[in-house]
Amino acid sequence: MGLVVVPISAGMEAPPPAKEWLKPTKEQWSQFWASPVAQLVLPVDQPAVHRLFSMYDMRARAEAIYRKAPLTA
Repeated sequence: MGLVVVPISAGMEAPPPAKEWLKPTKEQWSQFWASPVAQLVLPVDQPAVHRLFSMYDMRARAEAIYRKAPLTA
């Protein structure tokens, strides 16, 4: 048997984004869950997907700090 895609409407709702995330991260989160790729996410995968978007958010915050005061040698 090959890959079986179970539509997200078959019982799994898109989880809400974390309240502390930046607006762009929340928008990307919503876009991800609306995409066909999200249909491949199993409930057991949700914590890993959440961690991934948390890391995206942390990176965006770190980049914003760096842009304000870049390190120079």
